[in-house]
Amino acid sequence: MATARSISLVETFRRPLAIGYLATDYKILGGGQLAVPVPTVLHLEGRIKTGDKALVYQGCDANCKVLRVWVRASENKKALEGWLQAHANSVSISNFLTTAPYGSLRATAVTELVKPTE
Repeated sequence: MATARSISLVETFRRPLAIGYLATDYKILGGGQLAVPVPTVLHLEGRIKTGDKALVYQGCDANCKVLRVWVRASENKKALEGWLQAHANSVSISNFLTTAPYGSLRATAVTELVKPTE
């Protein structure tokens, strides 16, 4: 059964059974703007780095285009996810590629991941 506020399930499963979800928190700023998203798990684990930068979509810049091609390989996608966990508060790849606060960080990702110096 599902309602606007809950989901319930009555079924017997073999153990172990794990049920989970991915969630993202958006702080609401003045004027109703949304702040840059933060994975809920960071709040739950007490390792959140909060910010009050408004979320501004800017489309795909030159570094975004390079990363979109590069990340098509599954091993590159995993590398970028790990890099984002360490450098960008585990932001999602889609928000990282198209939101304004990450412009300089996209350039760093291209330098470090796509075109590393020998």
